[in-house]
Amino acid sequence: GRVPPNIDFCMLQGIDGNAYKNLLPNVDAIEEALCTHLYRDWPICETADLRRVFPTTVAGLSDLQAWTWYRKMFRSLWKKQEAEDYIDGFARQTTLGEIGRSLSHLKVMEQAMIDNID
Repeated sequence: GRVPPNIDFCMLQGIDGNAYKNLLPNVDAIEEALCTHLYRDWPICETADLRRVFPTTVAGLSDLQAWTWYRKMFRSLWKKQEAEDYIDGFARQTTLGEIGRSLSHLKVMEQAMIDNID
């Protein structure tokens, strides 16, 4: 369909995060290029992350035992499928595409605020 004539339509340029992959692994350079700050303390993707975040709990455990504990901890707090979805969806590194998408959405929200749109 078409946008009705009584509705103002504005298209904002998106941000292609993948256009900055040449800057990897320099996260500082990516932040500077995208004029943003990326949260670096999460996620738990590597065994070193797991041991850093839960040092006492996983002390003395093998890597397999530590990861088994981590997944069981999530399962005890959530329904099993929800826990797996959370781990797979959020407990991982953020992609450049996701960063660009988030910044594009933020740009739209900021413009809506300027335009006083609820």
